[in-house]
Amino acid sequence: MAKVTRRIFLTSTATALAARSLERSSAQRLTDPSSSGKSSAKSPAPVDSVRFQGRRGVHTERVLRSPPRDFQEFFSRERLSFVRATGLDTIRLSTSSAALTEGIDRNFDLLLGGVEALVAARFHVIVVVFPEPIDGFVDGPDGPQFSRLVQAEVRLARMINDRFSSADVALEVCNELPDRKTFAGKVPWPKQAPKLCRAIRAVAPELTLLVSGINWGELDQMLELRPSDFDANIGFVFHWYEPRVFALQGIPISANSPFEFVQRLPWPPQRGDYTAAVAEAVARIEASDQTPQKNPWSWDKEGFGSYYRRNLKTYFSTPEDGNHFDSRFSQVTRWCDQYDVMRGRIFVTEFGAYGDVPAPFNFVAAANTDRARWAQGCRERFEAAGFRWVWHNLDEHGFGMMDRETSKFDAELLAGLGLVMPG
Repeated sequence: MAKVTRRIFLTSTATALAARSLERSSAQRLTDPSSSGKSSAKSPAPVDSVRFQGRRGVHTERVLRSPPRDFQEFFSRERLSFVRATGLDTIRLSTSSAALTEGIDRNFDLLLGGVEALVAARFHVIVVVFPEPIDGFVDGPDGPQFSRLVQAEVRLARMINDRFSSADVALEVCNELPDRKTFAGKVPWPKQAPKLCRAIRAVAPELTLLVSGINWGELDQMLELRPSDFDANIGFVFHWYEPRVFALQGIPISANSPFEFVQRLPWPPQRGDYTAAVAEAVARIEASDQTPQKNPWSWDKEGFGSYYRRNLKTYFSTPEDGNHFDSRFSQVTRWCDQYDVMRGRIFVTEFGAYGDVPAPFNFVAAANTDRARWAQGCRERFEAAGFRWVWHNLDEHGFGMMDRETSKFDAELLAGLGLVMPG
């Protein structure tokens, strides 16, 4: 997710037949898998597709940090079966780069043990590496820090490739790289990423790799990657938190978000609601105790008010509704068509909108009904285009689809995501 929300949470069945038909009709098969004597997971992939089979997923913040955490509670069979019964087929499982670059065998064993439990529960798994620190690996392709990351991911990829089917497990090589300013004077990421992927491919010839652009994985930066620099078993990733004023509303300033005072923003936006939305946000600003010394932007109350007016004007007057989605996602489909990239190679490995957080935090954000409508609008367009998706996230406060304490799912959100309540 975007930078403002990552600071919170690092501290804290198949898709539609039409989409699958699109892939089958577009793919050019190298060989008939049945003639090779190998399992389908070990047979040559279509020249413009990936081996990994997961399509509808959820992210879990059970991050393998350094020192690592125990996965036992999350990976109980009962809990995994309960989540699987919704129709989700993929878990995006995160690990910090620090836990890998230490080279400690136990860290790798814990991570792969978690993957094994998920696969046994009939999930596909995306293992995603979170750079830690976030700007610690921008010295590639030959710098010492980037080289340590390459060595660690090569080791991890070799172990995944040897232990699991390529249909079941994929590796997302870097989550949400920082903005362009961080790369100033460095080799651009679109030139670093191919080297990382080639090094991994040398030891994991059948493992699907996923790669995103910079600026926290935003759509526009994915489009800066050149597909010809990557092999056909590599998918392309973007994260979707647009419109930001809706998706990130209510997140507290203490978590480096500017949208704390925007609450209960309706979806879809209606032009006539602008004046009331601004008035409510400004009233919350005036009632707050925020000062330039207490927030990351050194804004005063007038600064917040001006920022909100600009963002809310865009939200309501554009309006940033389903037509806005269509316009943005068509940029991706045109990119796919331009470079002959099969749309099943597009992975939205994070999308989500912030909801209420209960006591003791008592954050107010998007109403459940509006959040579910937003999710449905995104999800339907992803699936119609043939993109794969991962909701952010399972049970963290705010973004979760499940209450962590009660393990109860949000029924409206599940319906918006085309999923079902477990029986």
